[in-house]
Amino acid sequence: MRTHTLQRQIGNAAVARLIQRDNPPAAPASLSYQAPAVFDDIRTAARTRGEAGMITLLMADRLTSLRDSMDGGEGVAAINNVLPALHGFPARIQAPADPGAALTQDDISQLTIVGGFAASAYTAGMTALRTRILAVFDSIFQPPDMTAIQRAEEEIAEALHRSYINSSNESTVQQLREGLKQIGDYKESVDSVITWARRAASVFSLERASRFLNSVHSGSEFLGTGLTRLTQVATVAGSLQRLFGSAGSGEVQDGIQRFRAALDVIDVGMSFAGAVPLLGTLWSQYYAPLTRAILNTMQRVFELRDVEGRQLSLVEWMTRPRAPGETPIIPRGLETYFPGGQAVLNFMYPLVNDGDPVVTPAVETYFIQNISRFNAGLASRDRLTTESDSHWYNPLSWGSADRAPNLLRWARTNQDTIWAQLYGSLPHNLR
Repeated sequence: MRTHTLQRQIGNAAVARLIQRDNPPAAPASLSYQAPAVFDDIRTAARTRGEAGMITLLMADRLTSLRDSMDGGEGVAAINNVLPALHGFPARIQAPADPGAALTQDDISQLTIVGGFAASAYTAGMTALRTRILAVFDSIFQPPDMTAIQRAEEEIAEALHRSYINSSNESTVQQLREGLKQIGDYKESVDSVITWARRAASVFSLERASRFLNSVHSGSEFLGTGLTRLTQVATVAGSLQRLFGSAGSGEVQDGIQRFRAALDVIDVGMSFAGAVPLLGTLWSQYYAPLTRAILNTMQRVFELRDVEGRQLSLVEWMTRPRAPGETPIIPRGLETYFPGGQAVLNFMYPLVNDGDPVVTPAVETYFIQNISRFNAGLASRDRLTTESDSHWYNPLSWGSADRAPNLLRWARTNQDTIWAQLYGSLPHNLR
């Protein structure tokens, strides 16, 4: 409540009497006035002229706040038209002369008329502001073509598989491994922006008017969260650009810089209503081209590859019924497309489908034999390790096979990368 405004309208002495009086004289219950329901945070009923003057000034305060949030546009004119009547109402009913005087029937009639105009203006303004905000969120709900990102992820997986089959150098495997992770992070960061937008839109669709307006004013939680998630999109985009962008390609870098510059414009101190249109512009004008540019820079690592064998196997698996959780059998003649053969597939399939993989001697031997390729690009603490049962002091142990005691734990941690190395973009769930 703006006390100084009330003091100016009905006088300092009258305000003092209203504040200090614990039990002001009440008019008959039938001659009380309650602010319209749209002003849902003004709950005190007025029984005296002073209380009525306070309510009209509170309604004026709410309308002024709404007008400031709207920052022009449809609905502002109606608010401006009713504000003078609300500000002048205390003098009109002679509230400054005797704030403790009971309301008359004529006072109630005048309050009803001016309150009705105030409620109509408030409802129209609130509807216009809510519509404007929701229209922006609608544009964020659907990102640019994410199927292109999905294709990129599949092609990275194929490139990782190809590098494994061809025993590519460690730096290539490390680049592809990191690329596969960054593609996943990029999709997650985009999804997080959409989730945030849907949550924010639900508030502005369902909350009471006072909470809605309060969110528009403060906005720190919603706006701060949105800026953080949009920044994550730019950060992961930068990582992808560094991984796959050629030295002479500045398209992605320029897009990321524009993206971040636009984010900087939206300060957390800005009102939410003012920031939302900028968020919509940022998403539509920068994010979509940025995504396309990222895909363009990645094209140099996408190669034509031999996936027919695995695709033929997938077709056969899809057409032959199997029990839930049962590992598919590699069709005869297609074993060459599945490194490690059926034994490794028997291990990998339950691993990536939340089953119970079993480390058989054949599986352990295969991973140990190819340990350098599986460990490529991993920090030493994250690698598959081996140990031997052969001891120099025991001739009977000489020639014992090496073991990989952390194989299962290591495989669970790196299951997506291992699957891609072995089988490329073949779907994890083959049922």
